[in-house]
Amino acid sequence: MKRYIYILLAVLISTSLIMGGCASTASPTANTSTSSVQQGAVNVDSKQVYELKFTDQYTAQMTTGIMDHMLADSISEKTNGRVKFTFYHSESLGKSVDFLNMVKGGVVDAANCSVSLYPSHLEMELGPEIPGLGIPDRKSRLDITWDLFEKGYYTGLTSYKVLGFIATPESTIFLKKKATSVDYLKGLKLRTTSAPMSELIKRLGGTPVTMAGSESYMNLDRGIIDGTITMYEAFEQMKLYEVAKYAIKNPLAYGSMIVIMNKEKWNSLPPDIQAQVDEGIQEYRAELIAMTEEADANWPDQLRQLGMDVYSLSAEEEARLQEIASTIKNDWVAEREAKGLKGKAMMDEIETFLTNYKK
Repeated sequence: MKRYIYILLAVLISTSLIMGGCASTASPTANTSTSSVQQGAVNVDSKQVYELKFTDQYTAQMTTGIMDHMLADSISEKTNGRVKFTFYHSESLGKSVDFLNMVKGGVVDAANCSVSLYPSHLEMELGPEIPGLGIPDRKSRLDITWDLFEKGYYTGLTSYKVLGFIATPESTIFLKKKATSVDYLKGLKLRTTSAPMSELIKRLGGTPVTMAGSESYMNLDRGIIDGTITMYEAFEQMKLYEVAKYAIKNPLAYGSMIVIMNKEKWNSLPPDIQAQVDEGIQEYRAELIAMTEEADANWPDQLRQLGMDVYSLSAEEEARLQEIASTIKNDWVAEREAKGLKGKAMMDEIETFLTNYKK
């Protein structure tokens, strides 16, 4: 946790320094920052330095933005400063829905992409986001993701170099009015951005609503939507606890993001640099969970301190919810198999992994 704090301070300081410099120097975008390790890296052996553009949809101060800088720092450290990342935060080079094409086309060298934004291209990668799979925590979600990727199930990523995966906290239901039964969710309008989660809302008798996260507060406040399905990190950062006072703690699913790199750019790196980058990726993988364990364990109490009523459904209602969710998995498998994709094998792999999983 101390390392997390140090990283955050380093990111904030580096961002402040760059913003100060931008006050007197023209810049192609108003929202760029450079990873802290990059600024201190010195090319003492006169070897080539590889400078890469990295874009995401977050600010440098948001949790996922900090995680992106952690990855950049880990890679820069392992390559002794020969790989450097310049950040373009908050979609400053293009919209997040275009990130895959931007990386593939070389507009940017690397990007953090939310899997749920690309349901047609990353349909196998979206499989572990299906509600009701029984994934217990963020660590297992991250480990499952790497396991499926390394075993070749993630067919949508073959055109890219994968630099990392980021698992989200659990998706949970946040409401304006308390609901203690699955039946209470019928007729509610709930905001979501994931296709599997939208399907769950439909099967619960509700109406899924797609809107930008920045619009959630206003629409909750005005009663245009009755709640949102999201992660506690986003919920708290957007201060939605001011307009939605109830949280059903039962986890529905765990999402993920991928950090990808342009394949041609990756292939242009010398083998020794590639090996060092891969070392940085693995070190980052271990650090990622360490920085989130405490917050993931304490989020219900944290929201209660902000005036929220955070509660769990009864065992009977939880069973009903899981039964409905299981129908989504069965249909998803059938649809993938009809396309010649290994939907059943993937779900079997997840089930086996969870059976043998130890935290």
